[in-house]
Amino acid sequence: MTFTLYKQVREDDALRESFMDLARRVFGLSFADWYAAGWWGDRYIPYVLAQGGRVVSCAAVNPMDFRLEGRRRRYIQIGTVMTDPGFRGQGLARRLLEEILADWQGKADGVYLFANDTVLNFYSRFGFRQAAEVQYTLPVSPGPGDFVLLDTGSPAGQEILRRCYAKSNPFSSFSMEDNLGLIMFWCGCLPGCAYYSPSMDTVVLAEREGDTLFCHDIFGHPGRPLGEVLAGLCRQESRAELGFAPAEAGDWAVTPLAGEDTLFVLAGGENPCAGRRLRFPSLSHA
Repeated sequence: MTFTLYKQVREDDALRESFMDLARRVFGLSFADWYAAGWWGDRYIPYVLAQGGRVVSCAAVNPMDFRLEGRRRRYIQIGTVMTDPGFRGQGLARRLLEEILADWQGKADGVYLFANDTVLNFYSRFGFRQAAEVQYTLPVSPGPGDFVLLDTGSPAGQEILRRCYAKSNPFSSFSMEDNLGLIMFWCGCLPGCAYYSPSMDTVVLAEREGDTLFCHDIFGHPGRPLGEVLAGLCRQESRAELGFAPAEAGDWAVTPLAGEDTLFVLAGGENPCAGRRLRFPSLSHA
């Protein structure tokens, strides 16, 4: 079969819609509202193979800027790797990965991706190696606070989030920067996750499940310790988990990060988790 390679689909209406349809069918992901709201910027670059104008395979490039222990770093994350079920087994994902690695060689400090258990052996063929991340957990109890739900779908809510995001996460040793578009994608996937404190002018993105408050990220300079910020958001929860690595470990319990996806880092480039107790911020997954 003959396939045509495209290295971006955002501006092509037919290809973009076909790409979105494939993402819906394979991952249950919807990019439509995110694109319509103007959040699809230059940091999301799907490489696709199409047949007859129909996208049948994809692997996306995500240039990511981070601040690691005060230093600016640029990494390339590969994500949205998918192939139409009717076209699997033809080496399409391999062809896309080879194209991406050739195009982006030497253009970043490192290359990484996340993979589920069904494809762990696949990525090792390209020089990717498994890397370890950690989870930080701490007991919490409710404290004083004025957090309210933030409507990230409204212009006013988006302006608050934009302003606070520009201040980054003061509690993180490894924070994603200049990628509000990806944060907005996750706000669309996790409705009701954004909270705003007027007194601290700080936004927290968090989820609640049973006795656990999962804090994805914090944006702003609240002028208070991390534990007090979390207590102000806490309701009946008795423990907090962080979606990032704190700059000060304090009393946090540290355990290996367990989940559906495994971090892979391309050999020859930087692995920020090597020799450190880190995790990529949960909302930096693309």
